[in-house]
Amino acid sequence: MTAADRLYAQLPAAIRVSDAEAGEPLRALLSIIGEQADALAADMARGYDNLFIETCEDWVVPYLAELIGAVPLYDAARSQDDATALIEFEDLRGPRLLPPAGASARADIARTIALRRRKGTVFGIADIAHYASGFPVHLVEGLARTGWTQHLRHSRPDLGTARPTTRLDSSLTGTPFDRTSRFADVRRPDGPRGWYHPAHVTIAVHRQRAVAHRRVMASPADRPWRFRLDPLGLDRPLFTPGSRDAELPPQLQAAAVPAPLAPALFETDLLAHRQAPLLPPADARPAHTVLYGAVGEEPGAPAASLGVWLDKLFVTPAADETAPDTAYAAQVVSRRLAPWPAARPTGRVLAVDVRHGRVAVGDQLALPSELRASFFHGAAGTIGGGNYDRSGWLVGTAPDQVITVAAQGADRTALTDALTDWAASTARHTLVRLLDSETYRLPGDLALAGRTLVIEAADLERPVLRPVTQDAVLTVDGDGSLTLSGVALDGRITTGAELARLRLLHCTLPPGGAHDATGAPLADGPSIRVSGPSPRLRVQLAFSILGEIVLDAAADEILLLDSVLSRGTGTDTLGGPAAPETGLRAERSTFLGEVSARTVEASECLFGDRVMAARTQQGCLRYCYVAPDGSRTPRRFACQPELAVARALAGMTDLAARAASAAAERRRVRPVFVSRRYGDPGFAQLGPSCPAEIATGAEDGSEIGAYGHVKQAQRLDNLRRRLDEYLPAGITAGTSLIN
Repeated sequence: MTAADRLYAQLPAAIRVSDAEAGEPLRALLSIIGEQADALAADMARGYDNLFIETCEDWVVPYLAELIGAVPLYDAARSQDDATALIEFEDLRGPRLLPPAGASARADIARTIALRRRKGTVFGIADIAHYASGFPVHLVEGLARTGWTQHLRHSRPDLGTARPTTRLDSSLTGTPFDRTSRFADVRRPDGPRGWYHPAHVTIAVHRQRAVAHRRVMASPADRPWRFRLDPLGLDRPLFTPGSRDAELPPQLQAAAVPAPLAPALFETDLLAHRQAPLLPPADARPAHTVLYGAVGEEPGAPAASLGVWLDKLFVTPAADETAPDTAYAAQVVSRRLAPWPAARPTGRVLAVDVRHGRVAVGDQLALPSELRASFFHGAAGTIGGGNYDRSGWLVGTAPDQVITVAAQGADRTALTDALTDWAASTARHTLVRLLDSETYRLPGDLALAGRTLVIEAADLERPVLRPVTQDAVLTVDGDGSLTLSGVALDGRITTGAELARLRLLHCTLPPGGAHDATGAPLADGPSIRVSGPSPRLRVQLAFSILGEIVLDAAADEILLLDSVLSRGTGTDTLGGPAAPETGLRAERSTFLGEVSARTVEASECLFGDRVMAARTQQGCLRYCYVAPDGSRTPRRFACQPELAVARALAGMTDLAARAASAAAERRRVRPVFVSRRYGDPGFAQLGPSCPAEIATGAEDGSEIGAYGHVKQAQRLDNLRRRLDEYLPAGITAGTSLIN
């Protein structure tokens, strides 16, 4: 009931009757008054909500921060980086298309009072670092790491500078979890320096995230007993998930952060299972270890990093969990399987190479028809699909036809059957939704015939699509639109004539294409090839990873948002010389190869090789890095290395000195990547030693390239700002980027 209705109900019945006979002019007057009363009541309710940080409006957050004397942090949720995506992709659910990045300013203010009560404590500083940066961190306490001459009446054996080391100790040397002590390092803590000093504290920041795979089908190798855990058949190191809440034994503390799973750490965990007590009522050891178990399914193993199933039967760490120590026989063992051994491992064992993500089945185990595994691999950001929030990127408009596909509980269990239903229907707009992360076979040809087809993975899932053709090529033609969302296509795409739109959202097309059982590429060629004349074709990519794009015929436009294009085994051009009439528009993307197009309009992009624009009078490059070797581009604004060169030459008049200084700046200001190989955790990620001109060269101060959405520079600035407030007097803090 509105305020107008309540006021009108308070009037005497005689007046209401007279008002009704006169056409209710009094009710109309009260409705106007009631609207203002409702607005006043809503404003009063908002005023009450604005008293609390949990319910206040965004504009109130800085005022509440000032009230408690806190400086608001940078909040990535206020970024406008998704403006172009919201315009181009109107059919998506939204309302924002920003990935989560860093800590929320609202949550930071809400925690301030509680954290101030723990100011100066080790765990309080660790929590502050984690909440302020949003990265997993580990606190390296210099006082506990520095060795010194000890008093005979107060000896500290744990601070000895020399001690017999185990294999695990050797593997942890030089990491934040190094358990050996060193002599004092008087340098200021910065990066790997200055860790060992009684008055130093170093925050080790782990930038890479762990991407979960739950019971996915492993890729068979060239022998029936050899498997690669990655569904795409790549050698990838396994990761620890990083659980701050898990209670880990002292020797396994390195598993508290997401990082590559060291073989020595995995081996130590498996060896500790032998000494595990036999628990009632079955008098058996747990069917898991700290790091090995059914990932996400075993409450007793919250830090589990790997679990393997042979023909749907979980492989336990020991052949017999009830056997005593003297008769203990390990069933899961850590081995090096690169290169592959010539013969099967001896015994009833499952050999696991965590460094390369390989598995070998022992000669006393039956060869499985399928091997499934739950594990983690590393990634530098939320691109390419995976178990991260993509809810805003799902299709929001109502299609004419929806077909669900999953191994269980869906309309179809095979993607080929769903596409057969689509081809037989007359629906103009069809959505095929994949509800799990299975590997599906995909027809080699899709004839759109003027229709719109969307193949979309459910949120938090990343299925693998594998074309059935021998060279793993998907051919798409017809005057229609194809969208792939949240999937990994283990192959390539070739477009025919008259295609209107090809859209990839949060997808992966492995640079270099699909691989055979030996790990070699099946065929040479680009990830996307436009072979037929398609003057209206728009190729749109967002938050995707793929290889080259080659256009043998002219298209309308290529749009890239927050994506990585990497040179594979074939040609290294985007918009090749045979297609000079195609324009390129890109934002926050990384190109690891030569780029050529008719026009180039780019913002905050990293071009690792030459850029050749046919028309330099059109377009613009803003806040980009452009390789200085022979590039031909339109006008540039605040681009590197030109901006660094201009600053270095300011005030210099000697021509020879200017030339030498300019050459030195161009050599210095070059991107430094953690890795250029797809499959490595740090693929296309800027390294810790990358020049600041690139690492903070975007318009908002973030890094240039595809991982600008991570907002690393702003998050590290948040960390330093909070450390200045919470550190005890006399303590010097530094940060170290671990990966």
